[in-house]
Parts: sequence; structure tokens; C-alpha cells
Amino acid sequence: MQRCLPLHPMPPPPPPLLPPSPSRPAALLSFSGWFQLASALEILHAALGLVGGSPLTALMQWAGRSNVLFGVVAAVPEVQNRAAVGAMFLAWALSEVVRYPWYAATLAGACPHWLTWLRCGSRSLLGLSLWVV
Repeated sequence: MQRCLPLHPMPPPPPPLLPPSPSRPAALLSFSGWFQLASALEILHAALGLVGGSPLTALMQWAGRSNVLFGVVAAVPEVQNRAAVGAMFLAWALSEVVRYPWYAATLAGACPHWLTWLRCGSRSLLGLSLWVV
């Protein structure tokens, strides 16, 4: 029996963004892992009515991030030094930098329109950029 070869060979995977280092991914995952576990408090805050928002929405966001962080990035060492993981952490951080000032301004009743636009627009732009990566 003859084996069929692909018409075009698969290109090699892109090189890691940084040279492999056993301590860097472990340190980053440990740091971000603790913060991700602590962010489960957002579900409790929504359930108790301390913040405006749905506990179900908070749970879905927390579960999605936890699944990616613990179920994929922490569990698969081959992806830990990839550029996409760095881009994911950057997107998460940038979305939080906009989100918390928006929450504070909204609670104070003085949220400017540009901050609301930035919160919604940056989330869409970050999601699109990660999809492209």
C-alpha cells in the first residue's frame, strides 16, 4: 500500500517569542494563577449585589479564563513560550486597565462617554487582534 503525501508540506511552527526558560512560565503562571483564582470573588460580588452585573456573566468570564489559563496554558508546556500566550495576557491586562476606571466612574455617576466607548471598543479590538494572532 502506498502512502499519500501532502501536496504542500506543513511549515514548521513559528519560533518562541523568548528563548525557553523553565522558570519564566512557572513564575508567570503562578502569579497570574493566584490572581485568576482571586477573581472568582467577582462572581460573589455580583451575586450579593455589590456590583451591577449578572453572576452568570461573571461566572462565564471567570470559567473561560480559568479554562484557558489552567486547562491549556498551564497543562501544555509547549504553548507557554508562544507569542499568542503573551498576546493573550496583554489583552487581558489591557481590558482590566480600562474596565476598572469605567466601573469607578459609573458608580460615581460621572462616567464620560469616551470611557464607555473605550471600554466597549477596546474589548472588540483586542478580541479581533487575538483572533488574528
